[in-house]
Amino acid sequence: MGNKGMKMKRLTFCDRAKIEMLRRNGVQVAAIATELGVSRAAIYRELEKGKTDSGSYCAEKAEAARIIGIARQRGVSLDVLREAIK
Repeated sequence: MGNKGMKMKRLTFCDRAKIEMLRRNGVQVAAIATELGVSRAAIYRELEKGKTDSGSYCAEKAEAARIIGIARQRGVSLDVLREAIK
């Protein structure tokens, strides 16, 4: 197994929206990974990142988690982010 030859790819919001739609339609993780050109592990991480209280996947929640993660890496406080969103 493994992902030899697979390029690293950052998921875009469009990719996240596609994951949400495909999961709602019952598409398996392996098929989604193939469709987007990423590993199954990347899809599983993404599904965890955007998991809602009901257990489904939300692209908006995953995107917000990505933005918060970047802000934390750069030392931006969440208060600054909240002000920027207003």
